[in-house]
Amino acid sequence: MGGIHSPDRVKLIAGLISNDPEMFSRLKRPLERLLKNLIDYESPILDFDKTSYYKEEMGPGLKRIFFGFKDLIGLDGAYKIKIKTNALERKLSKCGKRTVNIDPGYLDMAKLVLFSTKDYTHRIHLNKGIYAEVTLHYKNGAFDIWPWTYPDYQSREYREIFENMRGIYKKQTRSPDMLIKTKSLIVALLSSFLIALVLLLTLASYLIYMELKTRESESSYQKLMIRLKASERAAQTVGK
Repeated sequence: MGGIHSPDRVKLIAGLISNDPEMFSRLKRPLERLLKNLIDYESPILDFDKTSYYKEEMGPGLKRIFFGFKDLIGLDGAYKIKIKTNALERKLSKCGKRTVNIDPGYLDMAKLVLFSTKDYTHRIHLNKGIYAEVTLHYKNGAFDIWPWTYPDYQSREYREIFENMRGIYKKQTRSPDMLIKTKSLIVALLSSFLIALVLLLTLASYLIYMELKTRESESSYQKLMIRLKASERAAQTVGK
């Protein structure tokens, strides 16, 4: 049976879609305040032309950008990020239509995960109507697609962006904080080993002591028997 362990912290990402590229710059600070996390990666602005899904609501000429966030996050409660970004989308809406679409998610060494409000066969419910989808998986030195991966995320251009962010994440997991945690774990394991070694040496010393006491007792018994036999022979000599 496998042991239960807390998952590693992951790198928060967000993809934004809008027909106003200047909005991307205007939203950087609000996003940082909303998520309490500074942006440490910004992709080039990309054409969003692999689907017309958002055209009716947001208009033509849509663009996309991806942000990566500096502080690694825990997964407990991560679904709340999607709830927060949805609230920001509503706040920025005009006449009931969104001016920006925000797709938050995260990546680690093995995968890219996106949050969604829509259920489907390949999505897992997290909490409060928020689902998680593994959109890409890392294989043979690059991010690879699934049958359900969105057309734009299938592009080499997108996947290179996430590979760049994965490289940043890889360095972050080898940061001084992670080294300190690793050293602490090594110290704890070493302490446990030393304690076990002391107990083992104590047990060995006790067994040696008991062995010596046993031999000493056997030697004393043998000496006593020799004296008794000598006394018997002496008594027999006097009797003759």
